[in-house]
Amino acid sequence: MKRLFLSLVVCLLSGGVAAAANLTLGRAGRVTIELVASDATFHNTLSILSPPVAVSFNGCTFAPADGLAGTQVLSEKSSQHGCRAVLDADPVADGIQDFRAGTILEFGMCAQLNADSTCESVWSSNAASNSDHIEHVRTAAIRPLQFPGQIYQLSWEDTANGGDNDFNDLIANVRVSEDSDGDGLWDDWEQFGIDADGNGTIDLDLPALGANPLHKDIFLEIDWMDCAVAGGDCAFFLMHNHMPKAAAVAAVVSAFAGANVLNPDGINGITLHVDLSNAVAHQGALNIPGGCLPGGAGIGDFDAVKRANFSNARRFAFHYAMFTHAQGPAPQSASGCGELPGNDFQVSLGGWNVYAIPFNIDLDGDGLPDGNVGTVQQQAGTLMHELGHNLQLGHGGGDGVNYKPNYISIMNYRYQTSGIPTTDPDGPGGPMRAKIDYSRLEMPTLDEASLSEPAGIGGIGDQAFWACPFLGIVFNAPGTGPINWNCDGDSTDTGVSSDANRDGTTGTLASFWDWGNILYDFQVTGSFADGVRRSPFPMQQEMTYPEYLENVAPELVVTMSGPASSVTTGSNVTFTIVLKNTHSDGATGVVLTDTLPSSLTFLSCASTLGGTCGGTGSNRTVSFPQLAGGATATIQIVATLNCAIGNGSTIVNSASVASLTPDSDPTNNSASASITANNPPPVISNLSVDKTELWPPNHKMVEVTVSYNVTDNCDAGALVRTLSVTSNEPLNGTGDGDITPDWEIIDANHVRLRAERAGSGSGRIYTITITVSDTAGGASTATVTVGVPQSRK
Repeated sequence: MKRLFLSLVVCLLSGGVAAAANLTLGRAGRVTIELVASDATFHNTLSILSPPVAVSFNGCTFAPADGLAGTQVLSEKSSQHGCRAVLDADPVADGIQDFRAGTILEFGMCAQLNADSTCESVWSSNAASNSDHIEHVRTAAIRPLQFPGQIYQLSWEDTANGGDNDFNDLIANVRVSEDSDGDGLWDDWEQFGIDADGNGTIDLDLPALGANPLHKDIFLEIDWMDCAVAGGDCAFFLMHNHMPKAAAVAAVVSAFAGANVLNPDGINGITLHVDLSNAVAHQGALNIPGGCLPGGAGIGDFDAVKRANFSNARRFAFHYAMFTHAQGPAPQSASGCGELPGNDFQVSLGGWNVYAIPFNIDLDGDGLPDGNVGTVQQQAGTLMHELGHNLQLGHGGGDGVNYKPNYISIMNYRYQTSGIPTTDPDGPGGPMRAKIDYSRLEMPTLDEASLSEPAGIGGIGDQAFWACPFLGIVFNAPGTGPINWNCDGDSTDTGVSSDANRDGTTGTLASFWDWGNILYDFQVTGSFADGVRRSPFPMQQEMTYPEYLENVAPELVVTMSGPASSVTTGSNVTFTIVLKNTHSDGATGVVLTDTLPSSLTFLSCASTLGGTCGGTGSNRTVSFPQLAGGATATIQIVATLNCAIGNGSTIVNSASVASLTPDSDPTNNSASASITANNPPPVISNLSVDKTELWPPNHKMVEVTVSYNVTDNCDAGALVRTLSVTSNEPLNGTGDGDITPDWEIIDANHVRLRAERAGSGSGRIYTITITVSDTAGGASTATVTVGVPQSRK
């Protein structure tokens, strides 16, 4: 009775007999044909006999149908249920042309009753044209009250003379523009649900799942491998599961909610609905046939797992993803693979972070081990990256050119597993290191043969990364400012030629606005059907773990500098250590160690970016829970140069860095700085004696006080002061009385001298030498004299 009521409504709307007439469109707009269901033994192919039309996009396929006229749009059996063909009303005019209201569409159907390509029967929607002169299609309006003139169902009978008269051998819907928010989900689906087999009963309740016809929605089912599921291949000591971490899924959902795309409800963003659905048996290798890697012996079939776990109704509206171990034996495996465009993808992070497996290391602080399954950041980025391929985003946005500085997107390998620095969406304590996002604007195109440093990339505040090929390293800077393309220390040059994305050429690098160019209706893509990969872009192997280690993993670089001039002993010396992470991935558990040489005594430590100074004695450390991609920390270690250092000595201080995460190039993880000690000898001044002459020469010992001042730059309290005496006359010389000794050293300020001289000489002169030595062995001397005259006249 319901079908009869709908048919009568169509009769009233179109002015014809609903069950037998060609289809008259009740309104103007873009027309789409959608395969719903079929119950036929062989192929039934649908065509449009009139008017002349073209098919602009087609996710349906069709078998050879010899004898069928018109423009073929789909073949059941060959086409995936839910596929769509978008029609163009004017094949000659540019673009897709809408149909006018009142346009009459005449359909043809090829009925193939065996496996050859010949049509055993060709039926028309115009019964008068059929050989048996009876109707072979019934036309009914779907929800004519809510969507008048917009949705029609064609139900075909493929056997002559009425056959079994069930009219379910091919069921297709004809729709006229009724996707208000442009998300590829029809308005009636988002309001009432999906009838996936054309029997009038809702099979998938999208409204109950949160669909909104005025706000863009994307639905995604994720299944995952789990070693605990029977039939898997995990060794008992490598038990794990690939269920995506809740924080990773939440990060992707949040990123879509923040998309800079407008909706009819006036609210920006896309609602991503993720259903973590089924745990499946673990297979060491599984891939999408005809996808990124070839299949082969021992490699599981993605499509087979999908068929076993994904409902037919969901094929109309859901993307399907699997979190798997690997796509093939190492080193073939990669982080993932996604149809470009399409509806299927996989994330395969088995083999990543393998160094964390033996000890179940939690690299990102979320309380879960990360070996073989990926960190939250790696999972979130790869999930969004592969889904992006489904949405028709390449590694360069609109193309496949990777590592472009002016394309800041999770689709760029630079950011896929690392995120986009410097924003940390969940704060320092969260497992995310940087944000995940598709590009939010189209920046200026870069000509690598003539780059302008002052112009930079003309982007936003996110970190841009570019390569200096002749240096073999990567640099980074905020995307809003100038960029030192040739890495010569300034950012003022123009006309610079440099391979900024290090792909071996100096070509043109086009930017792209991802969010504004998403393809939502995967039902029109060539890869919609299982086992069919008719992508307009060649699917390529995704980033492997070795490539991640080389180009994306943290790259910690240490440099150190000290004073430009020599350092005076006893004074403080400041060593400035610059710790950079020149790659985009954040480093975890970073510890810089500076073991000061024994000639330096630690005084203080300070660090930017929240580095925590620690250690004892000469062993000093600076710890960072994480160091974001592109981040630079400046550390200052202040120490005192000890006094016991010889003048001109060279002192070398070294620092090194290590982290829990791998480092792209460990050879630059340490640095040294040398200083030259300036330790002048002590200075003796104001030297005097209390007796400059001894008289009379009575051969007696006379005490003489030696006064002097000593100054030293460092260790005045530790100086060694000594006195020594010499004489211009020999001991026991002729006429001196033959009495020895002639002098005695009492202490550093007192001597006793004998008052005697040779009778035949000109007088005796005692020379007192003061020697002062510091702890480094530097010494100074000064002399003063005391005389014994020959006579006094």
